[in-house]
Amino acid sequence: MPPFMLKDADAPDTLLTTALGIINNEAKLESLHKNILKLALKNSAEVIADEVVKLAWGEKIAEIQKQCETKRRNKVKKWN
Repeated sequence: MPPFMLKDADAPDTLLTTALGIINNEAKLESLHKNILKLALKNSAEVIADEVVKLAWGEKIAEIQKQCETKRRNKVKKWN
């Protein structure tokens, strides 16, 4: 098991102790920070917004919105 993973069943007994151990250990905290950054999505807000639109309006509206956004970005690139 990875070093910072806890089984759900063990969480009530060990989660707080483990979390405090990580917070108080600069090397572990830095390692965790670097690994979390590797998982980050640069466009997460767009991904979430696209999913919300799909749920609310369906696939077709989401596709139209994406096309409009692409056109807008292309115009902005031309201006810069």
